[in-house]
Amino acid sequence: MDKNYNSYSYFIIISSIAALGFAYILELFDIYPCRLCMYQRYIYYGLIFFSLSIVLANRNLSDKFKVFLEWIVYCLFMGGIGLGVFQVLIEKQLIKYESSCTTTIGDISSPQELFSSIQSKDLVACDVPQIEIFNLSLAGWNVLYMLFALCLSLVIMYKRGKSL
Repeated sequence: MDKNYNSYSYFIIISSIAALGFAYILELFDIYPCRLCMYQRYIYYGLIFFSLSIVLANRNLSDKFKVFLEWIVYCLFMGGIGLGVFQVLIEKQLIKYESSCTTTIGDISSPQELFSSIQSKDLVACDVPQIEIFNLSLAGWNVLYMLFALCLSLVIMYKRGKSL
């Protein structure tokens, strides 16, 4: 089993679990995710899944398939970074984003319609950051974290001596 190859995958797994753990800890302090934040969590789940696949099947995978899985991981990183940047632009009001988290309730004729309409709406608006640290929302911090994790994983890959 390629030790350096596994160190790359383990790093991605650990950094993704750390990010998800932090997100779930925030919920204990009543900081809940919006719809876009949930999508960003799915990126981390994908990173864990594909990196774990590389670790568990390392001996049985051809080099070409390992490179294919690496590209999936990098695409997930890029998708996560893009989604985070998209959310930051929405929060800064540079992009208009219409979704169920920013729409209003339409005409209501009965209490049942009101109840079902309220249940179908997100509780947290995507365009209003719940918390900012150093003038950066959690989505902005997520972008920086993903960039850092991507760069560090590329350094690990470079040191491993494999090229994509």
